[in-house]
Amino acid sequence: MRSRSPFGRGRLNYLYRFTLAGERAVRAERTGGFYSDIDLGIVKYHFEQGAGKENFDWE
Repeated sequence: MRSRSPFGRGRLNYLYRFTLAGERAVRAERTGGFYSDIDLGIVKYHFEQGAGKENFDWE
């Protein structure tokens, strides 16, 4: 039986990209998707919760 999961076929598309833009600056950008503007806010919220808002600055 073949896997239908995108993980099993090596074709997982990422909709967001995080880059370190300096000593403490982090840049988050969307790379596509219909609701990606709304979802970017949710993704950034979860990043803040995991990393600790006092440990970085958004660029």
